[in-house]
Amino acid sequence: GHLRINGHPLAQAGTDEVEDFGRTLAQLDLGQGGGPDIQELTGPPGKEPATEAPPKETPKEEVTAALSPQAGAASRTIRLSDQVLTGDFTQDPASGWVSGTGQVVWNNGNRYEGRLVKGMREGKGRFSWPNGSKYSGDWVADAPNGRGVLEFGNGDRYEGDVKNGVPHGQGTMKFGNGSMYTGAWSNGHQDGQGTLRFASGDSYAGAWLSGRHHGKGRYTWTNGTYWEGEFKEDRTTENGKTVFPDGRTEAGAAVRPTGR
Repeated sequence: GHLRINGHPLAQAGTDEVEDFGRTLAQLDLGQGGGPDIQELTGPPGKEPATEAPPKETPKEEVTAALSPQAGAASRTIRLSDQVLTGDFTQDPASGWVSGTGQVVWNNGNRYEGRLVKGMREGKGRFSWPNGSKYSGDWVADAPNGRGVLEFGNGDRYEGDVKNGVPHGQGTMKFGNGSMYTGAWSNGHQDGQGTLRFASGDSYAGAWLSGRHHGKGRYTWTNGTYWEGEFKEDRTTENGKTVFPDGRTEAGAAVRPTGR
């Protein structure tokens, strides 16, 4: 999408400006790597990516008894070359897969707290990045899938449906500058029906396609004037009208800008 106000993107990741929320998400790394890696997640604790064979590395292990709240459980520390796992973990000696519940800390500062099943993040879990960004919610097949909350270091916050680490389904994005979008998402972009309320007080409600106003919708300014009709790639068209607070109407494309 291309959410902009006065020509500036609403979402940013650190110091790198991005054009849309999808690109913001792409700056995040959900594994042991150091660069963008949202679609092809790097290997979880104890394994390489799913397409690769289990690791051959022999872990260095420390076991400290009676630290777990569960009766009889032990807190186990497994040290690998790029990560340290601490909690109620076990490692299959034949395959190398790690299973259990606890915390994983990567050398680059990434951190995961939750459950592992055969080396894959499953169930409820929390992931945090050194820049302050966080994800908390459902994990399926080693990726954020289900319902969750994404928080960014710049103050942006998304809550809703997530698929493979990006908004997909229904959800709300609150931007750090005060703007807020609620509605449908597809692969990290606003897509379907939704409402964007700008920090300025303006709002758009209607159809979206790939992050843009596209289809039937209404843009309302703070003084009560609104334009409704058919939008195409963020722009009003001749197939619509402006309605003023006093009831007057003006057919055609809107003269006033629409917040972009």
